[in-house]
Amino acid sequence: MGIIQRAIDNFYHDFRTDLQGNLCIAPIAGVLPVHRFLTTAGDGTGSPQITGNYAAASTDFYYTNTSATPFTVQTALLSIADATTMDQADYGGITGGITNGVLLLMKNPGGTEVPLYSGTAFKTNTNWLSVTSHVILSRFPGTPQTLSISFDLGSDFGVPLVLATGWSFIFRAHDNFTGLLSQTVALQGTF
Repeated sequence: MGIIQRAIDNFYHDFRTDLQGNLCIAPIAGVLPVHRFLTTAGDGTGSPQITGNYAAASTDFYYTNTSATPFTVQTALLSIADATTMDQADYGGITGGITNGVLLLMKNPGGTEVPLYSGTAFKTNTNWLSVTSHVILSRFPGTPQTLSISFDLGSDFGVPLVLATGWSFIFRAHDNFTGLLSQTVALQGTF
């Protein structure tokens, strides 16, 4: 999809011309892009690292929109870094994948959870390819390696994900991730 079509699809852009008469795409005044990490605090504060041992009890890393303005999420970004080589059957560099898998969910203000991606439990690096084609493994020589997974919600599904006031986006961890160097999830969008 071309840049002009993508801008048309995103309501928060406006078309203008510069002094030379070139077409420009500019954000509408008052609408700035934001980046929010998922954390156990749920408000973007605290450590975004999902590298602990959560095997005994699941732990939610999430972001809850407390603003009166809906948070329009265009992209969800997952980054997994490990000091070893990553294979398809691993999770990051955790050999053989993980036991329980991670879940992506939304939760409404009443506490009802809605599983995303049909409730898929992501247990291996390959599992991410079942829901998005935006999976990139770093090609830098040697290790560590980083796996970047991007959910471009606006273009993948035709509409962005909108978190109304009180709604949460959740990454539920229920495995031991202590072998990873880093694992973070972030949301990018606008208020």
